[in-house]
Amino acid sequence: GWTNITEEFCHQKAEEITYSVLTENLSEYYTESERYKYLFGKIATSMKTVLWSITEFYQESEYVSLGYEISFSDNGDFEPIEIELENGTKVLLRGKVDRADVRRTADGNFVSIVDYKSGDKDIEFEKIVMGIQIQLPVYIDAICKGLEGKGETAVPAAMLYYHIASPVISGDTSEIEYEKLQKSIKDKLKMKGIYNEGCAIPSMCVVKKGATGNNLDKLCKAAYKKVVSSLEKIVSGDISINPVSNNKTTGCDYCPYSNICNFDTEFNDNRYRYYKDMKMEEFFAYVDEMDS
Repeated sequence: GWTNITEEFCHQKAEEITYSVLTENLSEYYTESERYKYLFGKIATSMKTVLWSITEFYQESEYVSLGYEISFSDNGDFEPIEIELENGTKVLLRGKVDRADVRRTADGNFVSIVDYKSGDKDIEFEKIVMGIQIQLPVYIDAICKGLEGKGETAVPAAMLYYHIASPVISGDTSEIEYEKLQKSIKDKLKMKGIYNEGCAIPSMCVVKKGATGNNLDKLCKAAYKKVVSSLEKIVSGDISINPVSNNKTTGCDYCPYSNICNFDTEFNDNRYRYYKDMKMEEFFAYVDEMDS
């Protein structure tokens, strides 16, 4: 049980598992080097911090683990996500969710979904509109429907991103009390995303975006519509080159298919789809307008 895990035990196991994974996947050429020892220390420190933070989440909240790397597949935790298009074509979406938690109450089950990231990330509503950040709402909707199919009621409680890192605290740490230092680390590790205001979410999770349960449903439906729209284009044979950009980053920055695509704005028919930041209120107003 999570409540029985001490910080000392957590740190010990984090170091053991990190060492085991790295040595298993790296050759002696790397593991015997001084550089490896330094990198191992950095990675182990990050894992100790992260795993103790996750442990504290379970110790301080009423949420319990629903599963890790939850799969949507033929032999997975849930059936593939089935979508039927207008022409009768059925599409099965398969994939995995890093983590899902559930809080079971007399009023039903509240599901929280967590995506682990190596970089800092948050819900960006303009990207949902553009169809490039729809994974979490589609998956949490599928999990809730999957639980309902098993005879349980379930509603979305939170869609969260967890930045796996060891936070750097500025200042002279020798003069900072241990408790204050730990609080600073916790604040840096707070998950980002959106949560249901009607659900009890631990303070160590979300710091900003809260929405009504009705609006979370709207968000999930908007993401689902984007999936359907994209699939309709795919099955109709639309393979147009149509990347996005916000004038800071583009959909081409890390695309592994650039050598095949050869997108180039010097060509007349090669243009980015530009988007700008959208506040939560603007997003839900946009969704309501689209549905009216």
